[in-house]
Formats: sequence, structure tokens, C-alpha cells
Amino acid sequence: MDTLHLPARAPRNLLPVSSKPRLVAVLTAALFIVWLACRREEPLERLWVAPAFALVDQQGRPFGSADLAGRAAVLSFVYTHCTDTARYSRRPWPAC
Repeated sequence: MDTLHLPARAPRNLLPVSSKPRLVAVLTAALFIVWLACRREEPLERLWVAPAFALVDQQGRPFGSADLAGRAAVLSFVYTHCTDTARYSRRPWPAC
């Protein structure tokens, strides 16, 4: 019986040559995202301290400045319940 000899195959790369730059780019982007997520952010500058307040929310529960402690907040006190047609009386926000 004759032995069948198959030609030896050349070792193949795991990725085609054209995929390697994309892989490097994806890994670099992933490392950059991890770096952004792990870096320590500096606290925001405190411009002024708001006076303490106590309100009631739309469900009748108490809500006040203590509920916002340690967080940035933008508050707008506009009367929002009218029994008649009301004109838009609030001035627009200034450009940031």
C-alpha cells in the first residue's frame, strides 16, 4: 500500500494582515476608555451656597435642600398651575 503524503501547510496567522491595525485601534480605544473611567475628577468650584429650603413635591411628599446635598442642581420656581390661559412670562435662560 502506498502512503499518501500531503504537503505541509504553512502556519497561518490568527488574523489576516489587514485586521491587525483595526485590532490595535480597538484595543487602544478600549484602554483609553478604561483610563477615562478610572481617573479621578476634580470637584466643581462652589460659586455660592444656596439657602436652605423646604417644599412639597407633586405627590405631597416633603422635599428640600437636604435632598440635594452634595449634588449640582438647577432650580426654577415657576407657577405652573393656572385656571385660565397664562402668557409665557419666564425669561429664557441665558446662553452658557
